[in-house]
Amino acid sequence: MVCDTNADRDEERAYLREAVQQRFASVVITSFRLVAKDFLTLSEAGIPAVVSADLPFGETDLVTPDARAAMRAALTEVTGAVASP
Repeated sequence: MVCDTNADRDEERAYLREAVQQRFASVVITSFRLVAKDFLTLSEAGIPAVVSADLPFGETDLVTPDARAAMRAALTEVTGAVASP
């Protein structure tokens, strides 16, 4: 299931509850408003989760984007030149 919450915390929490109710095998989420305790429902239900974010979410696994590489790629695209590291 792919969802868009428009960065609304209540919506994000509702989708986590839905994952538990529907017994998802796992959850991968880019969260804008959740905090570590919001993921307790998943861990208590035995549902593994991975968060894509800049900051850790407690015990939840984290994938952090490479902002420098993304900025270099964006500058290269916009200017047509290679940005130095």
